[in-house]
Amino acid sequence: MNRVERSNFPIQGFMSLILSLAFAFVCFLMYSVMVAGFLPFTAFELTSFVFIAIPMTVGIIGLLREKTKSL
Repeated sequence: MNRVERSNFPIQGFMSLILSLAFAFVCFLMYSVMVAGFLPFTAFELTSFVFIAIPMTVGIIGLLREKTKSL
């Protein structure tokens, strides 16, 4: 049981990473189309990207930790 649960953790981290990437991309497209026309990088867009990128980097670090634990 423990081996199966351990092998599932990196897969879950990878799926959440893909989902967060897709969510960030969709949010950016919706925001740029609705508010700013097309892709002018304003300060608000850059700060929103920072707030999206911080949880993504935390997820990547967690993924790397899980992989090093399994080794």
